[in-house]
Amino acid sequence: MRHLLMAILYLAIATSTVNSQAAGGDSSRASAASMFQTNPTQTDLVQELQRLRNEGIAKYESGLALDNALTAFKRAFELSGQAPDAFNVATVYFKKNDVANTKHWLQVALSKDANFPNALYLLGVLARSSGDFATAKRNWERVHQLAPGDAHLNYQLALLARSERNEAGFLQYLINALALDPNNAAALYQMYRYYQLSGNRELAKETLAKFNAIKKQERFSRRERLKDPSRLSQPILFPATNTSGFTVIPVVPQFTLDTVVPSCKPVAAASYVDITKTPLTESIAVACTDGQLLNTEFGAISKLLPIGKVPANTSNIKVEWFDPTGPKVLAITSDKLLLANDVISKPSEYTTIFASAAAPVTLADLDTDGDIDIALGTNQPPLTNASKQKFLQETAFYQTSQLPKALSQAIAVAVADVQRDGVSDLIILNTQQLDVFVGSTIGFTPALQITEAASATNLAVADLSNDGQLDVALVMPNKINILWNLNVTAKDSKPQVQEIVIPFSTVSQLQVTDYNNDGLLDIIILATDGQAVLLRNQGGREFNQQDLGTWPAPAKNTKLMTGDFDNNGQEDLAYLTQQGSLAIAKNHTEGAGHSLAIFTHGVKAAPSGLLTQIEVRRGSNYAYAQAQGQIQHLGIGKDNYVEILRLEWTNGFIESKLKVDAAVTTYKFDESERISGSCPSLFVWNGNKFEYLTDTFISGPMGVPMDRGMYFPVQDRELILIPGNRVKLRNGSLDIRFTEELHESVILDRARLMVVDHPVGTAVYPHSRLAPAPKPLEPFYLTGDLITATKAVGSNGADVTASLASVDKVYADFFKRSPHSGFAEPHWIQLELPYSVDPKAVDALLATGWFYYFESTSMIAEAQRSGPNLPWPWLEQLVDGTWQDVAPIGVPTGKGKTAVVPLKGMLKSRTLRIRSGISTYWDQIAFSMQSLPIPEPIIAELTEATMRFHGVSTLIAHNPERFDYHDVHYSTLWNPMGGHYTSYGPIELLLSQADGKYAVFGSGDEIAFSFQIPALQPPAHFTRSYLLELVGYVKDGDRYTAHPGRIEPMPYLGLTNYPAPADARLDNAQTASPFRNRPPLNLTLGTISPTP
Repeated sequence: MRHLLMAILYLAIATSTVNSQAAGGDSSRASAASMFQTNPTQTDLVQELQRLRNEGIAKYESGLALDNALTAFKRAFELSGQAPDAFNVATVYFKKNDVANTKHWLQVALSKDANFPNALYLLGVLARSSGDFATAKRNWERVHQLAPGDAHLNYQLALLARSERNEAGFLQYLINALALDPNNAAALYQMYRYYQLSGNRELAKETLAKFNAIKKQERFSRRERLKDPSRLSQPILFPATNTSGFTVIPVVPQFTLDTVVPSCKPVAAASYVDITKTPLTESIAVACTDGQLLNTEFGAISKLLPIGKVPANTSNIKVEWFDPTGPKVLAITSDKLLLANDVISKPSEYTTIFASAAAPVTLADLDTDGDIDIALGTNQPPLTNASKQKFLQETAFYQTSQLPKALSQAIAVAVADVQRDGVSDLIILNTQQLDVFVGSTIGFTPALQITEAASATNLAVADLSNDGQLDVALVMPNKINILWNLNVTAKDSKPQVQEIVIPFSTVSQLQVTDYNNDGLLDIIILATDGQAVLLRNQGGREFNQQDLGTWPAPAKNTKLMTGDFDNNGQEDLAYLTQQGSLAIAKNHTEGAGHSLAIFTHGVKAAPSGLLTQIEVRRGSNYAYAQAQGQIQHLGIGKDNYVEILRLEWTNGFIESKLKVDAAVTTYKFDESERISGSCPSLFVWNGNKFEYLTDTFISGPMGVPMDRGMYFPVQDRELILIPGNRVKLRNGSLDIRFTEELHESVILDRARLMVVDHPVGTAVYPHSRLAPAPKPLEPFYLTGDLITATKAVGSNGADVTASLASVDKVYADFFKRSPHSGFAEPHWIQLELPYSVDPKAVDALLATGWFYYFESTSMIAEAQRSGPNLPWPWLEQLVDGTWQDVAPIGVPTGKGKTAVVPLKGMLKSRTLRIRSGISTYWDQIAFSMQSLPIPEPIIAELTEATMRFHGVSTLIAHNPERFDYHDVHYSTLWNPMGGHYTSYGPIELLLSQADGKYAVFGSGDEIAFSFQIPALQPPAHFTRSYLLELVGYVKDGDRYTAHPGRIEPMPYLGLTNYPAPADARLDNAQTASPFRNRPPLNLTLGTISPTP
């Protein structure tokens, strides 16, 4: 309607202009109001109210008929008495510069709704204009709590923070503004000034250029320049609803019952996502007593077709993505668990994964490592997924846990993320109570016990009130009890209980579904005799009962499944009946709203996307759900799109999609594969810009486990090669930028640059490898000509000779990666040395490349499969027809670095092999015949070290990842690490010596280094290389890293194991570093949480 009115308006303006010119006159602006034709008054007051709002908006936006807009908005307020209509009146007076009437109508709006954010914002604008900064701040901070997603609001708060000399607040609000609107010219200008004042000339120049481009575009734009650009100061077309959800649609539910009789006697059914169909569809698998496995084919006539087999005596089935290949059938018999070897769409054999009674069975990522595990109901420890059809019982891990006993007494179990921390929690119902066990990387802890659940027989868990918190619906005799807002963090917290009386006492099943797509979840109840009732969610924790009549009586222990089985955009229900058929209740409710169908496919998270948090918002309308490993349906009411779809994967990655249209077909969102923890990045000045050089490992994987309770050894320094031909000096100085782009923190003690002049034709190689090998005596290796293999063949037969002949960023990529980040299926490269080479004379192997970083979570997952012994790259030689180990190669400690492996006197054969189970991508494999004497380096003076905000560099390449220093943005895919960071400013004194006094920085920060080079040119016949020595530590933000999510506890210098035992050195390290008083920046665009 609004778009139609605006089209009429623009046409009228054009017509008015033509007529005016034809008459040779100059019409006044006041007469422009006459171009609006009057729509007829509606007898229906609801329609009349909407007509007045629509016309008011059209006349306001024209800028030519403000008095008419005022009349329409005032009449709308007379009809509604609602805050948004009073606010609309105020916006007209604001545009007319009538301050007194603007304030009056804003106060009227607030008298109707004291927390109306738009009115509070505009009062703040008026207060700031009059010099009342305290009132402006008070109002805007309240608005930021209520509606944090407005870019200009954050800009306004940034200016206030700067006026109070609150630099941290200024920067954070400015980051927020640009994350919300990267083209906000006002915020860009302030960021330009920030970069300029902090000494970042390059980003200041580029940010100013972007600002000027936007301002130039504005000069040629015909768009009206707004008095205040915030959307909070503009008229509202639709009023805010009384609940957090979309507008309630009170339509009568209409279900058509369709029964499908299979060719065999069914015993169990499970819904799943059929990945063989394009687009993805929802199907139902049915297992029969004779071993047949059927699935549904929906159409004009629904059918069940055979697709495979299930093991004999199968009593139940579950379908899940136990590995990335797709959904597989888990068959449950009376005495074993069996998993299909292939995906459900293919006939498959089964592997016994547990040879004992297991029911009831619960599927979840219990150890938060990104795959699906199995909780058992027989007082047994859960089965941990070790991949490749292998499951382990970690008895020692669960030996003190109360979880196995609680599961053995369970009537029903639900998997949810109660704490919204990305970790599976279990809600367990037994005959006495409801227990909530919260998960963590160290197991499950009982957090809540609710005795009011005694006598309940079933449960469903969902956000029934659309406030972003989970609620529980319990089946009780003659009633449904709803436990509102599970809270496991507040001590002695008990949820509020609401009773809803229902007309029967023996309930078989309940399920939540949004039958009318209004964004509010309703409850379907099915009695044992087939009576069906719908509790329609009215919002505000109110439900209206709707009798659905009598459906076919459900079979014992059947599950009420939901899904849009007929692809009409409305969620249906299905279950097995006592008569041995599959009943499908097809939803054809007339007048229902629009919906989104979403499947979240995890890469590092569980492949089915189980428990991915999904949030949608349009304006003030909000809905929240946790993915259940199926296609997730979200009703969005009468809206035909949402402004923001926000996904938070269970590993903490956050992705937002803008303007997602309602659709019947399924949106499949694949988790973006991005290394969240690896190493900070190093950029060098090449004469034109700061160019990406490499990443810096420094300490090795500090706090990264090799298995539960076992951690990598830690080192505290690294040498990084900076080739002389990659840099240009500026005023005799070498300029370096050291940035943190990822989910980690850097704890830096010293930065020192060494200048190494060495003969032309030789090359410097720092010892840049992580390997189970002794530390070399010399800091770097110097050699001349290198020898490469005459033939190099991968384990799959691929010829990789050319790939490994030189350092050219062409990598030997022929192997299959493991689902666990950083690991690969076992593979090798066979090498043939030239016949002229005496293998005994080879001095060293020089292996250049990079490896895919193994995060803590993937380390735990891989340890479950292979144990704590890492499958390091290892050099072997063929002697007398047998492969013999020579030496560990390890992995390069960063992109483009070289692992130097001493081999003097160790080789007996020219036929060699590099075996590996780590995702290592070699660029060159070369051999040195001799090491040359090491020249004495010259130490360059550190003339500048400034810590400052930089922003997040844009990723410009994958595999390996590289960044563009000059192209920045202001949001990341992960939440920041907590702790205390070093204040921005000069830090030369902190970094001048290795003394355990650290400079600490994190995501979005940088250190700008400048080193004065003592001699500008090397001697004749010499070339120059630089070695940057960094002393300190790096800690990533993975949940399995020791002391996860925080910088602290700080390491002490010389630390070799982390976590470290408590002693005086560790205690002193917590306070040794001065100037650590800066809170972490928040670079996540997490602005669509529900209103508090």
